[in-house]
Amino acid sequence: MTEEEILGVLVAEEQRKKLHPAFRCHLFFTNNRLIVTRREALKEFAGFFVGGLAGYWLAIQSDKKKAEKIKELSPDEILKADKENYEIPYSEISKVELKKYSKLMWPYSSEIWIYTQEKESKFRLKAIKYEELQQLLNSVLREKVLFGHAMFG
Repeated sequence: MTEEEILGVLVAEEQRKKLHPAFRCHLFFTNNRLIVTRREALKEFAGFFVGGLAGYWLAIQSDKKKAEKIKELSPDEILKADKENYEIPYSEISKVELKKYSKLMWPYSSEIWIYTQEKESKFRLKAIKYEELQQLLNSVLREKVLFGHAMFG
């Protein structure tokens, strides 16, 4: 059996039910599962308040660096780091839909819908090129991924 490794990390927001705020998270794709981890939103909001769009962009870049540091932990350590972190084993995923946003939806680039028998999860992604996202999803979930067209959200 091969050791589980992290193949990619994305900055995202999980879209929850209407009365619940979005869950700011990182998506860690391993060779066996998706791990969804909580991340702090204060840095993004403070960056936007202080520096407008430039501050917001810097906050997102800082968040990407933090994800790379977290990536040094094992997948199990990442999962156990916060009680709100959770996993979705690839074996439980029945379908993944990927949609590309219009440039008018900045800073969001795409969204992913992940379907299991128990639930549907929607993630809005930041700071990743659509082609890189396609490549990552094809590498871990190739037969389950449906690619959509540009949309306005």
